[in-house]
Amino acid sequence: MRPSRSSLATIGLGLGVVGVSLTKISHVANTAFALFLAAVILVELFEESDRERSREPIQWQRFRLAAAVQIAALIVLGPWAGALVAAAGAIAGGLFRGGAWRTLLLDASAGAAAACAGGLAFELAGGTVGSLRLLDDLIALVGLTLAFLTVRTVLLDVVRARETFDPRLVASAGEAGLGATLALLAIAHPWNVVALVPVAVAVQQAQLRLKNLQRETLRALETFANIVDERDPTTYRHSLRVAGYVDGLARALRLPFSEIDRLRWAGRLHDLGKVAVDASLLRKRGRLDGAEWAAMRRHPRLSARLLQRFEFVAAQAHAVELHHERADGSGYYGVGGDDLPLASHFLIVADSFDAMTTDRPYRPGLTHEAALAEIERNAGTQFHPTVAKAFVAVQRGIDPLTVLSAEEVEQIRRASAPYRIGLAGPAELKERPELVVLGGVVLALAGLGFAQGWLAACGAGAAVAGLTLRALVGLRAERVAAAIHRALGPGADRDAVFAQLVDTVGRVWPHDWMRAARTLLPRPR
Repeated sequence: MRPSRSSLATIGLGLGVVGVSLTKISHVANTAFALFLAAVILVELFEESDRERSREPIQWQRFRLAAAVQIAALIVLGPWAGALVAAAGAIAGGLFRGGAWRTLLLDASAGAAAACAGGLAFELAGGTVGSLRLLDDLIALVGLTLAFLTVRTVLLDVVRARETFDPRLVASAGEAGLGATLALLAIAHPWNVVALVPVAVAVQQAQLRLKNLQRETLRALETFANIVDERDPTTYRHSLRVAGYVDGLARALRLPFSEIDRLRWAGRLHDLGKVAVDASLLRKRGRLDGAEWAAMRRHPRLSARLLQRFEFVAAQAHAVELHHERADGSGYYGVGGDDLPLASHFLIVADSFDAMTTDRPYRPGLTHEAALAEIERNAGTQFHPTVAKAFVAVQRGIDPLTVLSAEEVEQIRRASAPYRIGLAGPAELKERPELVVLGGVVLALAGLGFAQGWLAACGAGAAVAGLTLRALVGLRAERVAAAIHRALGPGADRDAVFAQLVDTVGRVWPHDWMRAARTLLPRPR
């Protein structure tokens, strides 16, 4: 397959960095350079490749020892020699594990570019190559980490792997910390780098053991799903078909591979809760009575509770719980509209399509085309209109990107982004000023502890700002409460009360349902 332009640009950038690096390493100490080369090659041989997709929704932030060695090399040797260390490690790992030369070249180029960016950031932020004083060089170390992390993530995850931007903050902080520790040891004596080898073996084995445990648990859940399917001959292999429909739709929409895996496994495990439903209800030919329907409606929530017990598949639990909802909010639990995540809409249309095309005890299945026509008729009420349009196109052998508008494609891809940085944004800070107060107090204490007056002053200012914001939020809440009490005064007209309530709350808490509520109000005569 021909490489993309972004891949070719990455390779060109990496080759340029390596070429410049070869002209700038004459002053580097040979012993330290050789030891870092040996260390990164050994670590790459022990580490598991991240190029092979397991097609399993196992989410974890893998700690890369090779990244720690590269960070240490940048501090001790500088950006250009560090870039060569990173490129050599990627090449050694690629040759050991096998793979196409084009992929090997892309990995080496991305590693060299990321290392060079990190090393240059370290120097620009005031760091000195071959020296590290943790408190004085803290800003330089943070700059190195952020530059190295950002460039590596963009080139390896976004460009090469077609994933969304995920900087892996926790694991990356650990890599930077170990890299700084290793640099401190190597600055005193380069041979201290050798001490990393047993650590590499131990960490690699621990990570491999954890991944195997998660994989075995997932296989057990899959077996459980098979048992649930086999309880009713009419729904045998139902979850497999739903998973296949969801997988095909996600692939056709060019979603990130990790999101495709999550969606497929959500479809595979969406009916686990039916284990608590009596098999006679599943096979009943007539209509279900009230108690029987109540038992049937419980199964999506039971499925979600089962998945929530396992952290690595818990992210799919909410979508599974809502797979019998409708876009208009008239499903099992009355959830609809923006409260339904994108994954639920994928499950809803795939589950409904399989149900319609499968013979059931109470009715024969529809034809493929009749079921698609039914989905088109109910787009916007039962089904998400964009997801329904894309699903129908895929089932008819049409590329959905040719029938969806650019806005619809962007809407789906934006909603499918699996990663959200776990920090409060400006909107959340505005509604939760206690976070600002807490952060300010922590900064002030850190400034006092490190005898940094400027940091303590900044923290105190942030804490005061948070307290002020908290007071403003309280005052706003009191004003809203007073306005609601006035609107609900005796003798008020019902429509006028509702209109005033919508306007009052909408001014301080804008939501989509406010606009919908206004459309329901009677027009003035």
